[in-house]
Amino acid sequence: GGEKEVGKLIEPNELCTFERLLVSDDIRKQIQMGIDLIQHRKDLDDDWGMNEISPQQNRCIMNFVGPPGTGKTLTAKCIAKLLGKKLYQVDYSEMISKWVGDTGKHIKAAFVNAKKHDAVLFWDEADSLMSKRIESGEENGNTSINQNRNILMQELDQYDGIMLTATNFFKNYDEALLRRI
Repeated sequence: GGEKEVGKLIEPNELCTFERLLVSDDIRKQIQMGIDLIQHRKDLDDDWGMNEISPQQNRCIMNFVGPPGTGKTLTAKCIAKLLGKKLYQVDYSEMISKWVGDTGKHIKAAFVNAKKHDAVLFWDEADSLMSKRIESGEENGNTSINQNRNILMQELDQYDGIMLTATNFFKNYDEALLRRI
């Protein structure tokens, strides 16, 4: 369809290799575990019936946490390159709209576009999108913020692809969203 392009499609280049990634052995092992889950999902389904527990066969969500400059975006590019896919990068700050309902439409469009391009969906600045919902009784403008969180959760529940998120403020994530990662 004619979905608004809310992100940018990136073709990872030859510099996007795990050898260039400067991370601890522990972090490298965690990344490799995520990649192994993606690459061996069919085996998990066949051997352990994983599909009965988690029916979205191609779904994998990984979250990268750390201050700016620690390699979160490079890691996302490396994973996409390793999987032979492009990266569909979405920065939440570019999705925010002053028009009621448009931010929610942009969230939906990000998922649609990633699927259309058969790309790994990468949310940068994810803490802005995934932060805790605001309690009722607070300002009325917060209703749309909560609606955006709900739209994101609905899209995540239906998404059957690879999604990576990056944040500097992991402690702000909404508990309901964390259960989906």
